[in-house]
Amino acid sequence: MKKNISRKRIAVIIMFIVIIIEFISAAIFHSNAVKQSNFLEILYYISQIISSFFVSGGVLIAVWQYYLSCKNAETDLQIVQVQRAIDLSEYYKDNILSYLPAINYVFEESGAKKILDNIHPKDMKRFDEAELNTLFTKNQIESLQKIQQSPAFVKAILEANEIYDLNLNIRASKEEHMISGKKETLIKIDTKSVSVAFMSNLINLVLNNMEFFALHFKHKTADESVIYQSLHQTYIRYLPYLYYYIAKANSDPSEKLYTNVIWLYGEWTNTKHKKNIEHAEKCDSIISEGTIIKK
Repeated sequence: MKKNISRKRIAVIIMFIVIIIEFISAAIFHSNAVKQSNFLEILYYISQIISSFFVSGGVLIAVWQYYLSCKNAETDLQIVQVQRAIDLSEYYKDNILSYLPAINYVFEESGAKKILDNIHPKDMKRFDEAELNTLFTKNQIESLQKIQQSPAFVKAILEANEIYDLNLNIRASKEEHMISGKKETLIKIDTKSVSVAFMSNLINLVLNNMEFFALHFKHKTADESVIYQSLHQTYIRYLPYLYYYIAKANSDPSEKLYTNVIWLYGEWTNTKHKKNIEHAEKCDSIISEGTIIKK
């Protein structure tokens, strides 16, 4: 909008200068015509003024075409940004949102969710290990680490893999054993590989997809306001459950990861906070006014 206003100002200034030049030219002609009676000289001045009118007209047309082309280019950019935002909402549904219930299931069933729920969204700002150590107690961090190595965590991952069809590529081997005189095939699973698969094939996958998603809005190639209303709730709701992994990955402040994910979270939490305040003020205004009967 500011660029559009500046273009209008430039166009008006140029047109104003051209008009002033025309008045000056006309004044010079009038002065010379009064002082001199030479017909050829008067004709010369007339031809100069006429030519200056044509040149000025060309300048005015060029300025107006420049303004229209800039306006069209800006409109085209807005259309592209809106369309890209719509496309990204589909990407969000297929590559981010579809995995979040599975992650929530694992944390819920393993007991990790009870610890992660202690964090307040407004306190999540830097998403680094230093901040993590201020938001969680030492015992809470140790408990999270123990949970991720527990049989309950492995069991929850295996169940989520089946329920949500995650295809985590968990390594397993078959072994035949005689049980009560019958040959039975037992499936042996490497529990360590289960946790690794959960991290690499699910957590890291979702975070990388979220980074790609947020990247477009950070660099203005898509308009985040188009999809805010429909997507911000799930984004803000589930990201705290990934906070621990992001913060652990950001142990070195000079090599910070997932910066676009963090930025979009900050933008949408601030927008939500502002909208909540506006809504509360409107409600207070309605209550304070009461019922007014017009006479």
